[in-house]
Amino acid sequence: MAAPEGFEQLTAPEQLEYAARQTARVAGVDPDLVSAIGHRESGFNADALGKLGEIGAFQIMPSTGAA
Repeated sequence: MAAPEGFEQLTAPEQLEYAARQTARVAGVDPDLVSAIGHRESGFNADALGKLGEIGAFQIMPSTGAA
């Protein structure tokens, strides 16, 4: 799956949201739900750190991500 024209000009959060939505479609998950979670959890900030140790755009606990 190729990135859309102009993808390189998007901001990092926009690129991450695009990739998340595309992955959701392939996986059969509602892309709007995935987008809403990314926006709510971190604004699609891949470097986000939560108060309880959550990390990344979707604020996953390291122990969950390792599973």
